[in-house]
Formats: sequence, C-alpha cells, structure tokens
Amino acid sequence: MYSEGVEGCDIYIGLFGIKYGYEDAEGVSPTEREFDLASASKKIRLIFIKDVKERDSKEMALIAKAEREVTRKTFGSYDELQTAVYASLVDYLSDKEYIRRLPFDATLANNANIDDIDSEKIRKFIRLAGSKRGFPLGESVKPIELLTHLNLCHGTLNGTLNDSQKAVLDYISKNDGVNATILIEKLSIPRDTINKIIRYLIDQNLIERRGSKKTGGYWCKAMKEIVG
Repeated sequence: MYSEGVEGCDIYIGLFGIKYGYEDAEGVSPTEREFDLASASKKIRLIFIKDVKERDSKEMALIAKAEREVTRKTFGSYDELQTAVYASLVDYLSDKEYIRRLPFDATLANNANIDDIDSEKIRKFIRLAGSKRGFPLGESVKPIELLTHLNLCHGTLNGTLNDSQKAVLDYISKNDGVNATILIEKLSIPRDTINKIIRYLIDQNLIERRGSKKTGGYWCKAMKEIVG
C-alpha cells in the first residue's frame, strides 16, 4: 500500500523519530522502503526529524542515509513540525513559481541583468521625475546608480544580498574549495536553494568553481575582480 502512495505523490514528507518500527522479512521498515522508493522515483523529499536524545540504531542509520541525500529539519513539538512543514512547502511552491510571496511588481526577475534595462526608458523616467518631483539624479546617471537610489537593485550590485546568499558567500570565503554538499550540511539550506544561490553568486562574479564535477569546489573571486 505504501508504494502506491509514494508513487502517486508529488512531494514525499518523511517523519523520522525514535523507533525504527516494524521490519519485513529483509529487516527493512515500511518507512525506509518509502524513503528509498521516493528517492528512486526522484520525488521531492522533505525530511523532518524529531529532536530526541536517544533513538534506535537502525533509525539513526536511516537518518544518516537521508542526510546524505537531502537537507532535513528538526522539530521538538507538533506545533514546530506543523510550522516547519508549512514553511518547506511554501519554499518549494515559491521556488517553482507556483506562488508569489511578493506583489507582482515587487517580484524579482531572477534571470535579469543590467543589460536588459532600456537606457532610453531610464532617461525618460528621470526627465519626468525631475519635472514632476524634483528628482535629484540627472540623465547621465548609470542604470545601476539609479536602481540603487530607488532601492530596486537586489543582489550584490548594491550590497544587499539576502541572508542565505550572505551565509553561503561568507562560508565559501572562509573555506576554500567547499562543495555544495558541505554547504547544505553546515548551513541547513535545502539543496535546490543552495544550487540557485551558487548559480546566482557565480553570475554575479563573486565565486567560481574549480576542479572536476566530482571533486571540485567553490572559491571566492578576488576583490579586484569583483569591483574592477
């Protein structure tokens, strides 16, 4: 029965606690069977682990297996679990752009860059804003300076990385050659989010990847390269 539920779901939620539970003839619990099937089926997996001092050795082994593959969150009470599940689902839906957390005109265009901005429209805006409201910047201003002035530039160009981006950049700066798996483990950030942050920091010329896909890692770019 559990296999049908896993195969038919879009998101697998695993709750791991103290007891490993019933074991089949091969010594494997239904919970571990579910997790393995979700992994093999490439389902989105959200893992929540109850914060306890002791647990069965086989349950510990199952948790260790899960931690090698996905980021997990811990909880101590039902209310904490409910909050964590809700937040994880919102993160997933937001990442997939099924929902927006911000109004449409405040939502980031993640793949946009400064070259996508129409210079003539910027000049038109400045002329109109200057005549109507005494806007302080002139038409010769650079697009990045205008966006910074209006607090519309998100990311490294105006020094306003979000907290997760700052945490990843700071960790890489202090740990040359770190890979994504270690970042996930140390910062407790979901794998999909880590991958997006890494791509963003590379696009912003803040970090670079060195080495092979299997053994390589990430380094911060030299400051002169970033600002020059």
